[in-house]
Amino acid sequence: MNDPYPAPHSVSSARQLTRWFVAFVVLAECVLVARIVTTGFGADNDTYLMLGTWDRLIHHGTYSPSRFQGSPLAELSIGALSEVGGHWLSAAMSIALAALAVLSLFDLAKRRLGSRSDAALLAAILALTPVFLVAASTSHDYIYGLALFLAGWNVQERGHDQRLVAVILAMATLGRFSYVPLGAVVLLAGPPPRGRRERATSTAVYALVIAVGYLPAFLSADRSFNIFTADRPTGQGLVGLIGRAVVKPTLLFGVLGMALLAVVIVAALVRGRAAGSGMSGERWLLVMIAISVAMWVWIPVEASYLLPTLAIVLVWLARVEVVQVVRPVLVVWLVTLVSLAWIEPHVFRFTYAQFDETCAIDEATDYSFSPHVTRGQLLSYPSLMVDNLPCNELRRAGQGGALTPQSLQGG
Repeated sequence: MNDPYPAPHSVSSARQLTRWFVAFVVLAECVLVARIVTTGFGADNDTYLMLGTWDRLIHHGTYSPSRFQGSPLAELSIGALSEVGGHWLSAAMSIALAALAVLSLFDLAKRRLGSRSDAALLAAILALTPVFLVAASTSHDYIYGLALFLAGWNVQERGHDQRLVAVILAMATLGRFSYVPLGAVVLLAGPPPRGRRERATSTAVYALVIAVGYLPAFLSADRSFNIFTADRPTGQGLVGLIGRAVVKPTLLFGVLGMALLAVVIVAALVRGRAAGSGMSGERWLLVMIAISVAMWVWIPVEASYLLPTLAIVLVWLARVEVVQVVRPVLVVWLVTLVSLAWIEPHVFRFTYAQFDETCAIDEATDYSFSPHVTRGQLLSYPSLMVDNLPCNELRRAGQGGALTPQSLQGG
């Protein structure tokens, strides 16, 4: 007669095997991250523009935002840390902020689920997303905004002083300006319940810190509000914007990951309705998701712009009745994200217009259906850093005042 219950040693062996597998995955990801950290500041030219902003501030005594309104917190932090300890110290700060982001998300999820293991699963999805790991191991403002936004949100739900919450969320906006509306939603609509006076006070503190933080950028632009915008990819019109908004999320989740995310969201809607908690879950979270998606559609440039959307969606999924159903899909999703670091499947092949300059700008002009596979995002990133370095150093010199605009254009 078969025993319906597994033997204790079988359960123990399975758990031990799982622990060894998790340890192997973490170690492998750490090796990939270490390769990025040891290579330099990063591949994104915005990093070097921020370093140029610091160079100009130190050597010329003037502040010039790295682009448009700038990211004052990240510009000063990355610049100062690199001045003291090079890219090593700057990367160490990014790693610390990434840890803060993951721990804050874990806390937000655990508060809703009551389960450490399920909360850890959701936090691991963020932690092992290759785009997040790139942000965590390079010197960029993505991780500053995300970490402080999640930390401020978590501090609020822990019941701390709202003025402290407002300051932390405002600092997130000084890391990346795009967090302004998201921080406002957390203050005005997020739990726990607060009185009108307390909300008004925290909102005033929030607005004041943001205003003071961006005052130098405002003054540097001759008191013009025109800097509070972004470089949108409008060259190919509405079709180009829609195409980027639809295709570029695959750089964050992968092709299979996008499909799994869709399955998880549909299952969450259906299960929420069946369980009586409602399809929408916490509606204020849907407001933040809608804002984040709207900003992405408005400027669909870098997959990293979707990191706050991913974090908010993971918290929205943190419902007991939902996770009980979608847990296997979440595990498969996590596995696809891990594999994306090493190997990246593609559905389309793009044709790019090449510009014969030191700082070549690749712009997609056409695409075709052509499934193929390339090296994973983390595996290939150090090579991208090396390839982009000559252009990035040139941009840093220009931003720092060592070159004229004509020399940047090759004139």
